[in-house]
Amino acid sequence: FDKWDKNVAEVTGDTVYTATYKTQTKSYEITFVNYDGEELYKVTLEYGKVPEYKGAEPKKDEDVSYRYKFIGWDPEIKSVTGEATYTAEFQAETKQIIVTFFNWDGNVLESKFVDYGSLPVYTGKEPVRKSTAQYTYNFTGWDKEFEVVTARAEYTAQFEATVNEYTVKFVNHDGTVLQEEMLAYGSEGEYKGAEPARATDADRRTTADAIESG
Repeated sequence: FDKWDKNVAEVTGDTVYTATYKTQTKSYEITFVNYDGEELYKVTLEYGKVPEYKGAEPKKDEDVSYRYKFIGWDPEIKSVTGEATYTAEFQAETKQIIVTFFNWDGNVLESKFVDYGSLPVYTGKEPVRKSTAQYTYNFTGWDKEFEVVTARAEYTAQFEATVNEYTVKFVNHDGTVLQEEMLAYGSEGEYKGAEPARATDADRRTTADAIESG
């Protein structure tokens, strides 16, 4: 109520006074809270106004598996029609942890981020160890079984060493093979055949004469 439509005066006849009113826009309390109900920001706005959050950016602490990113409010902010509460919403992002694969000599074969709670998978080239004169190396796997990732992890390539074998020949003066065998590196060769022999000059002449006379 504001006033009457005309000043009230002395009565001189029938008179009607009509009430007049001022329009006053209603105001409502708007509250912004975090995911856990903690009040972040509160404001009183007139009907029809659009709320605007002016507090610090909402936060949600990371846990063992996830980090959380603020993505907006629930429900979606709209013009004021009454009291309202908006709750911060977060998107969970799986943590990623570094897993490194090493060769036998400590050289990095592959290093990558793996989602928390998943099994690592090696996607690099098959590990190789250069052969030596004594050994040939075959890749046999990793130093431990792959485990679900919960912290930084390292795996080292393992190799099986096979002793190299070499051909050992005993030959006569004319290149005739007297004995041949495969022996492991570091073994000592031993001749087990008949004693090598070489024909004398007289034997060679006798043989040559026999051929001529024949």
